[in-house]
Amino acid sequence: MTCILLEKLDLPKSCWLGSTIYKKQFLTAGDLSSVDKKLISQHIDKVIWHASLKPNTINIRPYRDDVREYDEVEVIEVKLNEISKVRRIAEIVMRTIPYPILLQLTFEDQIMIVVGHSRINLSDSSKNTIEEFLFTEWIAPGALTAFQVQFFKNIHSSKLSFFNFYRFYDSFVGQVILLNASKWADCYFEDKDAKEIKQITDRIANLERKMEELRTALKQESQFNRQVELNVSLKRIQKEKECLVRDFLTVRGVGNE
Repeated sequence: MTCILLEKLDLPKSCWLGSTIYKKQFLTAGDLSSVDKKLISQHIDKVIWHASLKPNTINIRPYRDDVREYDEVEVIEVKLNEISKVRRIAEIVMRTIPYPILLQLTFEDQIMIVVGHSRINLSDSSKNTIEEFLFTEWIAPGALTAFQVQFFKNIHSSKLSFFNFYRFYDSFVGQVILLNASKWADCYFEDKDAKEIKQITDRIANLERKMEELRTALKQESQFNRQVELNVSLKRIQKEKECLVRDFLTVRGVGNE
């Protein structure tokens, strides 16, 4: 399977690399545990550096401030042997390679796209400090949902910001946020503030995590009084989530369509 991310970005050929990054680069990073090294050795099949966006390969300016250096952006694909621990693998790859990365994880006929704004690592300039990792759900390119189709249209390079590399990367991150937000509503949020939407969907996701913790505790609890307390808490959080989702959709103008 071709790199769907590279295909949908439709970058100038001047950006293309097609180079292999050998697993040894990650294994010798110096701060990996034995568990992490096993993940790299056994779970990764191949790492491909598909493209490098630099001022001399694409008409985008570098960006630097006191905490960020966006001199270039890389497009990298990690082909996996198995699907477990993919989030940890993505974290290792994106922290080891000291550039902002648009990452595609590939497992059989599915892909996952990972992004995360980086800032300068004050203790080790050869590594990235990622502020927050954002993961799409697994995507089947041969059976895209309507929202995924829209996402891939919106990440075409012509639709991303060319003001500087930070803005380019941030406009891509915004589309990942909007795609992930589409799971809460039967729509793709066009022309909406991605950061504002993320604040709300993060609250919803946090409530879902609390509900799952309560369900787990409820299954394990044998005392009737404690079961009642857990059920009351679960229903309260469920109602809070439903209200938040309803208000979210109403504010976004999609709740009563």
